[in-house]
Amino acid sequence: INAEYMGAVATLLLKKRVKTQSASFSLMDTLSSVKKVAKRPEFVILWLVAFFQAYGFFTPIVHLFNYSTKHDVSNTNASYLLSILGFADAVGNIIWGMVGDKYGRMMVLRISLFASGVCLCLWPLCTQFSTILIFSIFVGFFNGGVLAAFPSVIASFYVPELIGPAISFVFTGWGLGSVAGPILTGALYDSTGAYVVPAEVGGFAFILAMALTLILLFVHVFKTSESLQIIQSNK
Repeated sequence: INAEYMGAVATLLLKKRVKTQSASFSLMDTLSSVKKVAKRPEFVILWLVAFFQAYGFFTPIVHLFNYSTKHDVSNTNASYLLSILGFADAVGNIIWGMVGDKYGRMMVLRISLFASGVCLCLWPLCTQFSTILIFSIFVGFFNGGVLAAFPSVIASFYVPELIGPAISFVFTGWGLGSVAGPILTGALYDSTGAYVVPAEVGGFAFILAMALTLILLFVHVFKTSESLQIIQSNK
């Protein structure tokens, strides 16, 4: 009886559902957004930054286990090192995100890219569990800063309606870099028999990505100066 009563009350309280207009989506809209994103001068630089930072980013993630076992670290401890790297990445993501909110995402991105590059260049010097542990903590922490800052940096160059397409399109570079990094690192290791050259190349990729972000500063200054000239000419 109670169930029938509650059902009757619920029926009386039912309201006609308001039909919402679904957003129109077409291939032409997508192509138009892509065109608007790609025609800005920052796009190519952002795409290259995404590629090179992903190259360096995934190199230790994919090869840390093998590197550790090659230096007489047990499989169990090598697994712990990889987990510690991931945990440090998560912590860095949070901390660098807060730092970016206060001091600027671009600054965080540059610091994180440069520091990650230095970590990779020093990686071959880590030949014991303790030193590889330190490397895992630091490279994970600064990698977290890259993840925290980069999407916001991309968004800062585009109007709100283009932020989604811009991040998606730029991250195609990240996707290619995430594939190229581990594969080329493996190929370099196979050809040299050591991780010295692969680590240096990965570190250079990070530092090159940081250097490219400096070009974005000049692009921003040029665009600002160009806009001021247009405003003054219209007065």
